[in-house]
Amino acid sequence: MSKLHKLAMLAGAAATSILISASANAQTTPTPDQDPPYETNDPEAMPQPATPTVVVEQPAQTPVVVEQPAPVVAAPVVVEEKPVVVVVPKRSRTHTLSAGGGISDFTDSTLRDRTSLNGAYEARLSIGINAPIAIEAAYVGTAAGLETLGLDDDAMLISNGVEGLARLNFGTFDVQPYVVGGASWVRYNVVNDSFNTSDVRDQDDVLAVPLGGGLSTYFGDGFMFDARFTYRMMFDDELIRPTSGNSDGSNLDNWMVTARLGYAF
Repeated sequence: MSKLHKLAMLAGAAATSILISASANAQTTPTPDQDPPYETNDPEAMPQPATPTVVVEQPAQTPVVVEQPAPVVAAPVVVEEKPVVVVVPKRSRTHTLSAGGGISDFTDSTLRDRTSLNGAYEARLSIGINAPIAIEAAYVGTAAGLETLGLDDDAMLISNGVEGLARLNFGTFDVQPYVVGGASWVRYNVVNDSFNTSDVRDQDDVLAVPLGGGLSTYFGDGFMFDARFTYRMMFDDELIRPTSGNSDGSNLDNWMVTARLGYAF
């Protein structure tokens, strides 16, 4: 080893010793603001080491993400169309009582030539208007002027009759069509004559078969209106005496149109 190298090692060792000595002196030498070091057996009197400052790092605040619920979309309201069943209540009233009038005429030309247009009048009771089949009872009358050779100019031909009919109703609605058929007895009389030497008898009883149809309407609190056409076929009619020019007499078949007002109960 060279001398120069040895001298460097010795110099380094000496410098290290000087530094260690200086450090020991610095620990035992009091500063002007401190008391000199002393020895004691009281642990409370001994200098306490400085309390280390503990730095607590607060954790970073984690943002809380609150998820909003998705908006509730109301389901579309589906309205299902269904057929409406309309129940027409059956009419609670079953009977009607009505009265009215109209016109009538004969179908035979011989009688039409001797009589004017007949005025007609009637009163009628119907039973079972809320059923398919009803029955009727009625009084029916007519009146017409009568002019013929050998008879008073003021003479009139009137008829009075009663009849019973079966009535077929088409429904029980407020507007009710129907057809009728039945039988009746009719008496014809010549009145207001002071003399009668004609071929017209003073009276005649005949059997009639009325057939017809009409329409009844019901309104308000039980009121009704009825319009009807009736054709009456006559049997055993001998009102006109047979003559040389008319051996069979005349036929009393006639038609009638009437309108009536009444009340249903």
